[in-house]
Amino acid sequence: MVYKDIVDEQDSVLRHLEEELMKKNININDIKRVRLVDKEGKIYFKDYEDIFLIFTKNDKIKIIEADFHAENEHVFFLLKHGEIYQDQFNREYDELILLSYEINQETINQAKSQGVKVIYKKKL
Repeated sequence: MVYKDIVDEQDSVLRHLEEELMKKNININDIKRVRLVDKEGKIYFKDYEDIFLIFTKNDKIKIIEADFHAENEHVFFLLKHGEIYQDQFNREYDELILLSYEINQETINQAKSQGVKVIYKKKL
């Protein structure tokens, strides 16, 4: 998937889940897109780049993965994004959030077992 496709998918998921996010006091206008680089190859490989979403409020950092149909691999990538964030910014994050328009129970269970908060529109 190219950068534009990722951004389009993230934006679409945010719009579809805006009401659910507002219930959690997360305004989609306050979510920022961040490019992270694994410069040393500690997490993925040298100079690995990825973009994802970060919500900051009251000095609390929430790292967000937004996918139309989330699966277990998205939970894994979100956990890795957290590691890259900590490495790049030398700071702990406060929460990992998986946003998905549709998701199955297995993925919800996997995310929760890893300490990831799940927000979704439709359970399959």
